[in-house]
Amino acid sequence: VASTAEGLLHIVGADSPKRFLLLFQNDAELRATGGFIGSFGILDIADGKIKKFDVPPSGTYATQGQLTAYLRAPEPMHLINPRWEFQDANWFPDFPTSAATAMRLYELSHGATVDGVIAINTALLEAIVELLGPMPDPDNKGVFITAQTITERITQDIKENRDGNEQPKEIITALAPILISR
Repeated sequence: VASTAEGLLHIVGADSPKRFLLLFQNDAELRATGGFIGSFGILDIADGKIKKFDVPPSGTYATQGQLTAYLRAPEPMHLINPRWEFQDANWFPDFPTSAATAMRLYELSHGATVDGVIAINTALLEAIVELLGPMPDPDNKGVFITAQTITERITQDIKENRDGNEQPKEIITALAPILISR
């Protein structure tokens, strides 16, 4: 029990500030650790409190073209792209290996390090919204997003904004501060 409590205190930044890379995995497009990494966020925690949470509105594509080194993708991935990109970091079914790859690719594209990686798939996101309760839809006044509608709402936003001038992951960016405030 004491070691668990110490571990939790360490994670929430009780001894020093922590930065986590959050990977939002879309399990409608399967990957080894639970789904395609379509979006990500950076979560800063200190003294047990969330200090900052950023989610780029363009999702993982915010990292494309920014890698400072060439990483060769695993051979089977060459059919898609011989260069290893951030959105494909979760190639390995072993989560610690995929997490280490995501950390490395993030560092090579943003020049910043993180202390750990947290993956959030659709089921976990729905459970979080279920726990926190309905949230106002940032685009539709008077409409609330629930655990039962969040996945459909995100999918709708991506489809509507993919071909237009809007950022396809903007809904995730808009919902992040609402979730954090709760």
